[in-house]
Amino acid sequence: MSDQNENQTVAIGLRLANGSFYPIFAENFRGSKRLLLTTVHDNQQSVQIDLYKGIGQELFEDAYIGSLVLENLPALAKGEVEIELLMGIDKEGNLHAQASEKTSGERQSLDVSLETLTGRANYEMPELDLEPSITVVSSQEHPNTLAGE
Repeated sequence: MSDQNENQTVAIGLRLANGSFYPIFAENFRGSKRLLLTTVHDNQQSVQIDLYKGIGQELFEDAYIGSLVLENLPALAKGEVEIELLMGIDKEGNLHAQASEKTSGERQSLDVSLETLTGRANYEMPELDLEPSITVVSSQEHPNTLAGE
Protein backbone atom coordinates (compact mmCIF):
# COMPACT_ATOMS: atom_id res chain seq x y z
CA MET A 1 0.00 0.00 0.00
CA SER A 2 1.27 3.49 -0.75
CA ASP A 3 2.09 6.08 1.92
CA GLN A 4 -0.83 8.27 0.83
CA ASN A 5 -3.28 5.49 1.79
CA GLU A 6 -1.95 5.25 5.36
CA ASN A 7 -4.11 8.15 6.57
CA GLN A 8 -7.25 7.13 4.68
CA THR A 9 -10.08 5.16 6.23
CA VAL A 10 -10.59 1.49 5.46
CA ALA A 11 -13.97 1.10 3.75
CA ILE A 12 -16.39 -1.73 3.10
CA GLY A 13 -17.57 -1.82 -0.48
CA LEU A 14 -18.06 -3.85 -3.60
CA ARG A 15 -16.20 -4.71 -6.75
CA LEU A 16 -17.84 -3.29 -9.86
CA ALA A 17 -18.02 -4.89 -13.31
CA ASN A 18 -14.91 -2.97 -14.42
CA GLY A 19 -12.94 -4.41 -11.46
CA SER A 20 -12.79 -1.15 -9.51
CA PHE A 21 -13.67 -0.86 -5.82
CA TYR A 22 -16.79 1.12 -4.88
CA PRO A 23 -16.60 2.13 -1.19
CA ILE A 24 -19.97 2.14 0.58
CA PHE A 25 -19.05 3.10 4.13
CA ALA A 26 -16.13 3.22 6.56
CA GLU A 27 -15.32 0.03 8.46
CA ASN A 28 -16.26 1.79 11.73
CA PHE A 29 -19.63 3.04 10.35
CA ARG A 30 -22.77 2.01 12.25
CA GLY A 31 -26.07 2.08 10.39
CA SER A 32 -27.19 1.02 6.94
CA LYS A 33 -27.26 2.19 3.35
CA ARG A 34 -29.43 1.27 0.40
CA LEU A 35 -27.90 0.95 -3.05
CA LEU A 36 -29.60 0.38 -6.35
CA LEU A 37 -27.54 -1.85 -8.66
CA THR A 38 -28.14 -2.90 -12.22
CA THR A 39 -26.90 -5.38 -14.82
CA VAL A 40 -24.20 -4.49 -17.36
CA HIS A 41 -25.05 -7.00 -20.12
CA ASP A 42 -28.17 -7.55 -22.22
CA ASN A 43 -30.19 -10.63 -21.15
CA GLN A 44 -28.04 -11.05 -18.05
CA GLN A 45 -29.85 -13.49 -15.79
CA SER A 46 -27.45 -13.60 -12.84
CA VAL A 47 -25.26 -11.25 -10.83
CA GLN A 48 -22.49 -11.76 -8.32
CA ILE A 49 -21.98 -9.01 -5.76
CA ASP A 50 -18.49 -9.32 -4.23
CA LEU A 51 -17.87 -7.45 -0.97
CA TYR A 52 -14.37 -6.32 0.05
CA LYS A 53 -12.45 -3.98 2.30
CA GLY A 54 -10.44 -1.28 0.57
CA ILE A 55 -9.14 2.28 0.59
CA GLY A 56 -10.23 4.88 -1.93
CA GLN A 57 -10.67 3.12 -5.27
CA GLU A 58 -8.22 0.36 -4.29
CA LEU A 59 -9.66 -2.92 -3.03
CA PHE A 60 -7.61 -5.22 -0.87
CA GLU A 61 -7.33 -8.55 -2.67
CA ASP A 62 -6.71 -10.25 0.67
CA ALA A 63 -9.76 -8.63 2.31
CA TYR A 64 -12.58 -10.49 0.58
CA ILE A 65 -15.69 -10.46 2.79
CA GLY A 66 -18.20 -12.52 0.85
CA SER A 67 -20.47 -12.72 -2.18
CA LEU A 68 -24.17 -12.48 -2.87
CA VAL A 69 -25.36 -14.31 -6.00
CA LEU A 70 -28.76 -13.73 -7.58
CA GLU A 71 -29.90 -16.00 -10.40
CA ASN A 72 -33.05 -16.36 -12.53
CA LEU A 73 -33.22 -12.62 -13.16
CA PRO A 74 -35.49 -11.41 -15.99
CA ALA A 75 -33.70 -11.37 -19.37
CA LEU A 76 -33.84 -7.65 -20.11
CA ALA A 77 -31.59 -5.06 -21.73
CA LYS A 78 -28.56 -3.99 -19.69
CA GLY A 79 -29.45 -1.50 -16.99
CA GLU A 80 -33.14 -2.48 -16.88
CA VAL A 81 -32.87 -5.09 -14.10
CA GLU A 82 -32.76 -3.33 -10.76
CA ILE A 83 -31.21 -5.00 -7.73
CA GLU A 84 -31.62 -3.46 -4.30
CA LEU A 85 -28.68 -3.93 -1.95
CA LEU A 86 -29.25 -3.06 1.69
CA MET A 87 -25.98 -3.09 3.63
CA GLY A 88 -25.09 -2.06 7.13
CA ILE A 89 -23.04 -2.64 10.22
CA ASP A 90 -24.76 -3.12 13.58
CA LYS A 91 -23.49 -1.87 16.94
CA GLU A 92 -21.65 -5.19 17.55
CA GLY A 93 -19.63 -4.75 14.34
CA ASN A 94 -21.51 -7.35 12.28
CA LEU A 95 -21.97 -6.68 8.58
CA HIS A 96 -25.43 -7.45 7.18
CA ALA A 97 -26.09 -7.42 3.43
CA GLN A 98 -29.22 -8.34 1.53
CA ALA A 99 -29.67 -8.23 -2.25
CA SER A 100 -33.06 -8.61 -3.91
CA GLU A 101 -34.71 -8.26 -7.31
CA LYS A 102 -38.48 -7.60 -7.27
CA THR A 103 -39.60 -9.09 -10.59
CA SER A 104 -38.08 -12.54 -10.05
CA GLY A 105 -38.36 -12.49 -6.27
CA GLU A 106 -34.71 -13.57 -6.02
CA ARG A 107 -33.11 -12.65 -2.71
CA GLN A 108 -29.88 -13.51 -0.89
CA SER A 109 -28.41 -12.31 2.38
CA LEU A 110 -25.06 -12.42 4.10
CA ASP A 111 -24.16 -11.82 7.75
CA VAL A 112 -20.49 -11.60 8.74
CA SER A 113 -18.63 -10.58 11.88
CA LEU A 114 -16.03 -8.03 10.75
CA GLU A 115 -14.02 -8.83 13.88
CA THR A 116 -13.47 -12.43 12.73
CA LEU A 117 -12.37 -11.22 9.29
CA THR A 118 -9.52 -9.18 10.80
CA GLY A 119 -7.44 -12.28 11.46
CA ARG A 120 -8.02 -13.83 8.03
CA ALA A 121 -5.56 -11.94 5.84
CA ASN A 122 -5.03 -14.95 3.58
CA TYR A 123 -8.69 -15.84 3.05
CA GLU A 124 -9.27 -16.17 -0.67
CA MET A 125 -12.35 -15.50 -2.75
CA PRO A 126 -13.97 -18.75 -3.90
CA GLU A 127 -13.86 -19.61 -7.59
CA LEU A 128 -17.34 -18.92 -8.96
CA ASP A 129 -18.39 -19.09 -12.59
CA LEU A 130 -20.00 -15.66 -12.55
CA GLU A 131 -18.09 -12.52 -13.38
CA PRO A 132 -18.57 -9.31 -11.41
CA SER A 133 -21.44 -7.85 -13.36
CA ILE A 134 -23.05 -4.90 -11.62
CA THR A 135 -22.97 -1.15 -11.64
CA VAL A 136 -24.20 1.20 -8.92
CA VAL A 137 -27.15 3.36 -9.93
CA SER A 138 -27.71 5.17 -6.63
CA SER A 139 -26.80 5.08 -2.95
CA GLN A 140 -28.53 6.52 0.10
CA GLU A 141 -28.63 6.27 3.87
CA HIS A 142 -31.37 3.87 4.91
CA PRO A 143 -33.66 5.23 7.66
CA ASN A 144 -34.49 1.84 9.19
CA THR A 145 -32.34 0.16 11.82
CA LEU A 146 -30.64 -3.14 11.14
CA ALA A 147 -31.87 -6.51 12.31
CA GLY A 148 -30.46 -7.37 15.70
CA GLU A 149 -30.22 -3.80 17.00
